[in-house]
Amino acid sequence: MARIKTYTLDSNISLGDKLVGTDADDNSITKNYSIDTLGDGLISLKNIITGAGTLNAIPLWKPDGTKLGNSNIGQDVSGNITVGVNLTVVDDLSVEGGVVAENTITVGGSGVFNGPATFNDNSAFYGDTVFEGEVDFQTSVTANGVAGTAGQVLSSTGNNVQWVDSIETAQITLTNAQIQTLGTAPVEILPIVSGYIYQVLGATTQSNDSGGLNDEYDWQGQNGVISWRTTNLPDAHRVEIPNGQLPSGGTSIGGLEAYVGTPTAGSSRVNSRLLVGVTGNTDPIVNIGETPIATWTITVTYRLIPVN
Repeated sequence: MARIKTYTLDSNISLGDKLVGTDADDNSITKNYSIDTLGDGLISLKNIITGAGTLNAIPLWKPDGTKLGNSNIGQDVSGNITVGVNLTVVDDLSVEGGVVAENTITVGGSGVFNGPATFNDNSAFYGDTVFEGEVDFQTSVTANGVAGTAGQVLSSTGNNVQWVDSIETAQITLTNAQIQTLGTAPVEILPIVSGYIYQVLGATTQSNDSGGLNDEYDWQGQNGVISWRTTNLPDAHRVEIPNGQLPSGGTSIGGLEAYVGTPTAGSSRVNSRLLVGVTGNTDPIVNIGETPIATWTITVTYRLIPVN
């Protein structure tokens, strides 16, 4: 038998190749061992890891703990990682780049965006949400499923929010000449707004009477009225000002006291102005020898409500 070192090296090993060795379990006699059988024996005896996988798949331990197979995580040649199932992070997750979600994102605790955050589709916030920077809504914002209409504002109900018509204020001052013809020529407070009605929420009036001691307008028992009607209509939505709060034109007894009026329920008409007049549609009487002089400031709080 030639020396082992003189044998030719086999550069093409196959499972059928054989090695010569000593069998320790059979009186140490010399035997042949195939590469195939030797490989299986080493794997079994030495717990060598086996398994199979595919390109770009990150391996996963199989149930027996000694083999590897494909996981649901892949990594392409550029290093991008893809997770094929739900991903649970049990501790903090820091993302130094952008986050793109093509489906729902659910945040069970606090969510903090220290940089710009863009939501390109419908977004629902069910808990407390704090925006410390600029918020730019490119489409509608819904409250309780309602998107609201043009001109409405979000208003608190105490434990929720809802869209309501915005509250606005208008103020005019009637001249002495307008007061003298107020019965036959009601004065416009607010103009027509097409497609809307005026809902008056409240009104404040204050007269500045600068005539002499015995000068006085005689309103003949009429009350003032703020309404959309040019003639008094008891069923109209309006604020009524008592006779004693109309401008007297003489020396002011009440000083700069103001009257606050509460609106009465009633009908309104679309595309109508808001006017101030008197209930009897009669101008005040100026008695002979008297020269009453007054101005009358009226402040109205209202909503514009669209009517389809």
